[in-house]
Amino acid sequence: MTREEQVVRALLARSDVEAAAYALHQHDGETWARGLLEYAKHYWPAFFGTEADYHMIYSVAGAHEVENGGSHETLNGDSRFTAVLQSALTWGELDGPLLDFGCSRGFYSVALHNACGFDVIGYDIDVKSIEAAGDHARKHAREAGRLRFAVGTHTQLLEDAPACGAALVAEVLEHVHDYRAVIDAVERLLPDGAPICVTTPYGPLEYNSWLLSPMKPREHVREFTHEDLREVFGSKRELQIQRLSIARHPILGDEGGVHVLTYRRDERCVTGMRDLARAVAQCDPKPAALPF
Repeated sequence: MTREEQVVRALLARSDVEAAAYALHQHDGETWARGLLEYAKHYWPAFFGTEADYHMIYSVAGAHEVENGGSHETLNGDSRFTAVLQSALTWGELDGPLLDFGCSRGFYSVALHNACGFDVIGYDIDVKSIEAAGDHARKHAREAGRLRFAVGTHTQLLEDAPACGAALVAEVLEHVHDYRAVIDAVERLLPDGAPICVTTPYGPLEYNSWLLSPMKPREHVREFTHEDLREVFGSKRELQIQRLSIARHPILGDEGGVHVLTYRRDERCVTGMRDLARAVAQCDPKPAALPF
């Protein structure tokens, strides 16, 4: 096996299909590259397929999460939520509701409402997740009437959402085609100076789910490094980035964790992009078995 093939396999094992696709393009026509490209297209239809494929994947994922995804009690002691909450507690009174974009089942929405007193509007692409979020709020929110949940993508935000006072974008940017468009849509709903919190994981965090469900379509399409995030968000006011280690993967040995970013909204758009050539060059090409 060539080093180039090992690199692509390692990138796919970490769900960085964006960088893997870039690397495969450099070897277009080679037998090994064709095989791995077909593998990637099969398991990542959200990246290579149509908008309908994208919605189908998240309807399946949402139903699975609602059935098997644990409870809000898992937030207790969760380093990601602790970092988000510590930031939110410094925001003070907001000039509108908190926008929780990609709210899933509303665990963060309800917890932040209860801890900080925010009104919340949550958006997610999946109907079942939004239904579960509403149920969760009715059961656990201090004032359920101050939380609202709706189905929608970032393109629908500008049509449907009200002006907001702050935004949370948790575990979203690793899923979407155009992360800059998502951030732009979120920021358009906020006044200058509004606080924004973004989280995104690093490491092979999806790998175990593939072993348990090998035929399940993959959801993550990229992995941001700390350097990537600095370049993408570097122009943002009061930018802070925390890197929180969660655990080492028991099979691959790679560290997994989450980046938590906070900054203040201003008129400058997010203009930076990931350096995919750097992602490929810096990838550790150790052998990585890909679940089939």
